[in-house]
Amino acid sequence: MIRKEKDIADTIFSKEYLSNVLKLRSFNLKELQSIVEQYETIAREKLDIRSTKEPGPLMLRTSIQPPELEAKLLEGKQAIGIDIGGTNLRIGVGQIKGGKIEPQGEIIKREIKIKYRSTDEFFQMLLDNGLSDILKENPDIPLACIFSFPGTGIVTNDGLDQTIPRDELTKEWEIRGIAGKNLGEELNNFLEKNGLRKRKYFIANDTVALIKDKETDFGVVCASGFNLSAVFKDEIINSESGSANTAANIPVITDKLLNLIAKEENKPVDQIPIRDEYRISGKYLGRTLGLIIDELRSKYPSLFKRVKNTDFLKSFVISDILSGRWEKVKRHFGSKDNIGTPEREILIQIASSLRDVSAQLVAAHLVALHSVTMPDKNKIIISSDGPIIQNMPGWKEMFLETIKSLTGEGLEVKIIETPYQGKMKEYRGIFDVMYQAIDYFARKEILKSEG
Repeated sequence: MIRKEKDIADTIFSKEYLSNVLKLRSFNLKELQSIVEQYETIAREKLDIRSTKEPGPLMLRTSIQPPELEAKLLEGKQAIGIDIGGTNLRIGVGQIKGGKIEPQGEIIKREIKIKYRSTDEFFQMLLDNGLSDILKENPDIPLACIFSFPGTGIVTNDGLDQTIPRDELTKEWEIRGIAGKNLGEELNNFLEKNGLRKRKYFIANDTVALIKDKETDFGVVCASGFNLSAVFKDEIINSESGSANTAANIPVITDKLLNLIAKEENKPVDQIPIRDEYRISGKYLGRTLGLIIDELRSKYPSLFKRVKNTDFLKSFVISDILSGRWEKVKRHFGSKDNIGTPEREILIQIASSLRDVSAQLVAAHLVALHSVTMPDKNKIIISSDGPIIQNMPGWKEMFLETIKSLTGEGLEVKIIETPYQGKMKEYRGIFDVMYQAIDYFARKEILKSEG
């Protein structure tokens, strides 16, 4: 009887601890308005600055215009696609058929490391994972590359490049020696050194590649990372929104997360910047859930006793909790026993709060960016990607509800998803950048022919 009473007490007090100590709740309207104001200030300042040397969200210029040619003018044109981001690499050849990219042969998919001692080591990794053979088999096709990290777009003789501001990239990536260099030019130099022909190239961030036509206003990626792109004065801006610091931290838990990141990056914790992305994207939401469970276990020993694993590198466990897929949740936890009702209630409380804050922050960033880049436009189209925005139960609803709360009836939002379905959906990024590249080089050819 005493044990049962202790279990009940732990359940009650843990819920109070979540609310009163960890402050685990959604933002109120006043807090959201403050976030919008902060981000508006950042956006206005950064859109007037072209330097990439300052920390935080940079509103990076890409020199990329939204694709505009009719699909029939692009029919049959090809590109070699490379998608680099997170720990995934994808490489393949695509051709435009019926207005969208159709893969020509296999799309290579590899897990890759995220630390490189030099640019040569990084480029050699690409060759070793299939790029070398594809280049030899397709000698006249341009490269279309997703590089999901900060960089400023620059037009060169060989295409559309990115100047990389620093060796240490987002998502804990590092390529030593890349700081201040143009990625495409460095790749072409490396190809020539290794007996391969130089290529025309088009390099873009994955969020930038989401804007595939003149009608789309914003791109939103909410996956392992978070970012927004926007059309501003007929140029796509890579906002790098995940780098902003506009939201309150989670007491206790954010410090634990920063220490975890510092340990992984082998850095002092004071060198790890606070980022809104920690409260938005899958790479950190799953970890945050695990850290909260560990914190509750340390305070209330009767809870989560049979949970073996709390190291969640993605947000799928949160989606499974919100969907009530408790058998899957049990497997995530490495537990042989079913999760009891009190613990389920606690998990739902945690997961709901993490989801709501994620959606609210993205909405606040979007409202701020809208007010700076296109304030007179009251109907916008958002091209979206990522399992959080597309699949997490209740996320999209909270996102739209927050926009309505912040703008009243002043902003109508339409969210579109990728036209690629089934297995092809996971290759959305590489297909989008191929399409943008083909449109870019086709426009160059038209301008050249017109003199």
